[in-house]
Amino acid sequence: MFIDNLRTRFNNGVNNEDVGSIFNALQFPSHLGSHVYEEDFYTFVAGQWTETDVQGANTVAIQNGDGGIITLLTAGADDDEVQLQKIAAGISVESWLFDPDKRFFVEILATLSEVLLSEMLIGLAITDTTLLGGHADGLSFRKAEATGLVTLVAEKNSVEVAGNVGTIVDATAFRLQAYYDGQGSDGRLYGALDGAVGSFSTPDASFPNDEELTISFAVRAGEAAAKTLTMDRIVVIQER
Repeated sequence: MFIDNLRTRFNNGVNNEDVGSIFNALQFPSHLGSHVYEEDFYTFVAGQWTETDVQGANTVAIQNGDGGIITLLTAGADDDEVQLQKIAAGISVESWLFDPDKRFFVEILATLSEVLLSEMLIGLAITDTTLLGGHADGLSFRKAEATGLVTLVAEKNSVEVAGNVGTIVDATAFRLQAYYDGQGSDGRLYGALDGAVGSFSTPDASFPNDEELTISFAVRAGEAAAKTLTMDRIVVIQER
């Protein structure tokens, strides 16, 4: 019995390598020309992340859920804050150096329990214990208190360029995406929310290419009540 699955079949595979490449007989598309990081949060090893807690006894933990999820939960006081930054084997290592002549892509799946009475940052930044208080270099999606509007911010040496991406709502999963076209000083950075492009900017002087960055996210409560940032997935890809 045949399964009804209509597809075009390529018996010898599909290849995206150059004709003269030693890998030109590879039977599937190669991502060897890209630097790829994908985290689905099926596991959480505390020693591979730097956790910074401000004020309360905040918690970070893997939770039950389809596809792997991790929650950052603030304690019950106003301005309680928790952040995570990726490290390697307990040593502070920043693994991303963006190149203005290379394309890159970022995708984030997340949920914020209460939007207006919290702050949020998700993306890449230099190693810093005060991500929401201000850091000098990074590329991140941010949401301030008292608004649901998410902005995509490129920052180099504390000089920022930002674009409005879209508005998120309470306890509803959202998908944030960033794309940079690799056109040097004329390069454009695009931001999207749930598949709809909401902004573009030309970062140039704000393009963070002189500092290595690391995967980073943070949440801060805007009232004396716990707030939860749930991370489902983060993917970062840059051409080598």
